[in-house]
Amino acid sequence: MGVDEFPGAPGPAPSPEQLPVCPTGLFLEIAPGDTLYQIAKEQGVTVEGILALNPGINPHNLKVGTFICLPIP
Repeated sequence: MGVDEFPGAPGPAPSPEQLPVCPTGLFLEIAPGDTLYQIAKEQGVTVEGILALNPGINPHNLKVGTFICLPIP
């Protein structure tokens, strides 16, 4: 799991249509086994902050490969 800031992230960046609107410019791709609590803890942010930036996300059913927007720590 890792945080990518686009542009300039290693590997192919998703097309703009695949990315959520993200005012911080910090994205994370959901990996198998990820939880919002674990992501928040590792990134030094809150679950509430992640949910505020990703209003359509279901915290109980994260989809692997989906990009979410992260708040600035």
